[in-house]
Amino acid sequence: MSMTLELLVHVSAGSVALIAGAIGLIGKKGNHTHRQAGRLFVLSMVLKAITGAFIAYSSLVFITVLAGTLSLYLVLSGWLTVHKKSSQMILQSRIILALGIAVLILGIFLSLRAYNGVTDNIGDFKAPAFIYYLFTFFALLGVIGDVFILLKGCVAGKYRIARHVWRMCIPFYIAATSLFEGQQDIFPLAWQGTFYLNIPTYLIMLTMLFWLFKLGFTNIFKGNINLELS
Repeated sequence: MSMTLELLVHVSAGSVALIAGAIGLIGKKGNHTHRQAGRLFVLSMVLKAITGAFIAYSSLVFITVLAGTLSLYLVLSGWLTVHKKSSQMILQSRIILALGIAVLILGIFLSLRAYNGVTDNIGDFKAPAFIYYLFTFFALLGVIGDVFILLKGCVAGKYRIARHVWRMCIPFYIAATSLFEGQQDIFPLAWQGTFYLNIPTYLIMLTMLFWLFKLGFTNIFKGNINLELS
């Protein structure tokens, strides 16, 4: 594939997102470095997701379109979670919910196609049906959560932090997977097809599960982490 402008933006934004995401994930939560890394992660992921979905749609690779739009939806909703409630934020929440519903509809459509044996080819790799189901499941979780928030009016405490964590980590996982598992040819030949290139993606998911477990079973976060960005 030739290096077009959109591909250059996609690759550059993805590289920045991986670095910023790693800093945000392993750093102390709520401090200045975490917030700055979070801002950079959101901006770069938005650019990566939009350009990736555009490139994939142009190439008719719909699993990547789903991955890009899902990442965009989750990152924006996760970013919105750590902002103070206002009338403007309520409007933005409804817009992002509409995006989530659109992603969910796309995911259901592609999952039905995959169930009937129609999946995408990415180079020599044929996307398995379960990837479509998994992405659609994440979209469903997100939409259910957003509807609940709009009906209830707010989310606070550890539930708010948990919402932020998983909605940031899933797009981070998708971005890491697209590099370490989807672009193995850029790594040394001895590493290709080995467990080593799976380690970063496993670490992201394990770290996410660790924080969600800690939020669910301890009181450590009561009142001592400020994730506000505004």
